[in-house]
Amino acid sequence: MKSGRIARARGYTLVELLVVLVVLGVMLGLVSLSIVPNPRAKLQRDAERLESLFALAAEEAQLTSRPIAWRGDENGYAFFRRDRDHWIAFDGDAQFKARRWDLTPLRLTLAASDVPRWSTPRGTGIGGVDDGSTAISFPRDGLQTAFDLTLEAEGKTVTLRSDGGGHYWVESGA
Repeated sequence: MKSGRIARARGYTLVELLVVLVVLGVMLGLVSLSIVPNPRAKLQRDAERLESLFALAAEEAQLTSRPIAWRGDENGYAFFRRDRDHWIAFDGDAQFKARRWDLTPLRLTLAASDVPRWSTPRGTGIGGVDDGSTAISFPRDGLQTAFDLTLEAEGKTVTLRSDGGGHYWVESGA
């Protein structure tokens, strides 16, 4: 015996489908915003990586009794070790390999406690010809000049500071 009612078809209404599409659109928009690289985050990541590498370089120089140097320019940076009377790049080393900045071009400003601006002195031979790039040395005795290394790109700045005693920290700027 059939009842007088007609069975309703099961399914979704147009309003329900539109609500689901709007929710998916909002979620996709949030995900795409989090994927877009933030210049400040990139600069901060570079400075924090450098902070760790500087601490490691200072320790390595003391443990091996061989000075280490860092040299950076607007495109990237590399570490060098002293071998008798010249500097040799760390080739094939996982930690001290040459790297490019996440955000280029990058402006480097180095201020040390004893000089207002510190660049590679002529004739040091760190990485070849003196091209005006910035250099920092990590002596084997651990006594380093305190410095502030400012990284600047796209109007954002981050400063990597050293107290000269092997302590490094990052401070965000403008």
